Amino acid sequence: LVAVSATTLKAGTEGEFSNKGYGGRPFDNWEIVMYPCYNEGFRQILKAFASNNERWGITHVSIVLQEAGASEEDSKELL
Repeated sequence: LVAVSATTLKAGTEGEFSNKGYGGRPFDNWEIVMYPCYNEGFRQILKAFASNNERWGITHVSIVLQEAGASEEDSKELL
């Protein structure tokens, strides 16, 4: 496993992040990024998977797999 999609919070409350959702909480201050899995522990990778939450409208997870026989450096170029 080279990378997995993960949902992270954006910083700031100005401009496009000033919209408020239910309970006055921002509902559009997150983004989906590709989280590199090299040298990461199993629990950390599971947390990246779990951050893709249906409550935020995320209905799929993207993964990048390393081809058999490919080097780590070759796979990093995919990101």
